[in-house]
Amino acid sequence: MNLRGRKASLPRAGHARPEYVSSDGLVVHHYNRDGRVKDYDFSRLPVAEPLQRSFAALFADRCVPHIWAIKAAATASRFAGTVITATTARRLIANEDAMIYDNPHALVLCHYKRSNALCHRDGVKDTPSLDHCVPGCGNIVRTDQHAIQLRERATALEVRAARVPGPLGERLRGNADKLRGYAHAHDQTCITLTEDAG
Repeated sequence: MNLRGRKASLPRAGHARPEYVSSDGLVVHHYNRDGRVKDYDFSRLPVAEPLQRSFAALFADRCVPHIWAIKAAATASRFAGTVITATTARRLIANEDAMIYDNPHALVLCHYKRSNALCHRDGVKDTPSLDHCVPGCGNIVRTDQHAIQLRERATALEVRAARVPGPLGERLRGNADKLRGYAHAHDQTCITLTEDAG
């Protein structure tokens, strides 16, 4: 029944809701108002398959049916997380490829893998030592937002460098150059999902 108390009309025989994610969980299908479909293949991302599936699921969740989701995502607020079940939480905790730690002080994410960790020189541990983050570590992941923040921090260091005497100012300018180098390296190596990716 609808709000006016009338029976709602049923869809035509044989109607089925379109699938937004492929059966393997790696391809997201977007439908516009005219019924055109655009496919986004997350298996092309150079990360582990569980992370590809996670990205595909997050991307599909942000999609609004029957409009191009890129426009909706561009105007949406920042992703603040999602509610998961206890079973999903246990699966994520058991999956080493899904463990990502935020290090806001170093402006990086850590996609922690014990074998690549440079933060543990004295032995192997189950979690990263975020206070010992090493810039050349293979676990480091940066987002575009991190690159912006690196440049902002570099500018702040240069402003401080102009106000202090010689050697200290040179050290601050050197650190600012390093931060800009990290941001530039991110810009050169980042993976951007484009509309043509499907």
